[in-house]
Amino acid sequence: ALAHMQIPINIGCAEALRSATQQPLGAGTGEATSLVTTLDWCQARGMPAFASSSLGGGAVPELAAKCEAHAVLAGLSAGPSRWLEFTRSCPGVCCALVGMKQRASVDANLALMKAPPLDNEAFGQLCRALYGESCE
Repeated sequence: ALAHMQIPINIGCAEALRSATQQPLGAGTGEATSLVTTLDWCQARGMPAFASSSLGGGAVPELAAKCEAHAVLAGLSAGPSRWLEFTRSCPGVCCALVGMKQRASVDANLALMKAPPLDNEAFGQLCRALYGESCE
């Protein structure tokens, strides 16, 4: 049985958060059920999700600019720290995996860890700014 799930999640690849593609818990009982997102599927099973590709914002400049400009992220360093805040604030994500080559990146990511992830309201505001809809 699976104990954990590793899923690519970032501002440019948010399907695990936004796209209902999975059968919900209890599917197959003959009752009509709606599909759920991968993160909802994991949460329903008590399965922690590890986010890979957490800094994919650089590949989507338009979303990266919206993310960096959003008021809920005003207290964070510009650039990758703000993209990482999106990923680590996704409901159900227990860890946003990040590779780091430079000391400055390590320092920035450790500084980010001192603050809690965005609460549901702030995360919803950010999702609406990025995608035009909430990610709930």
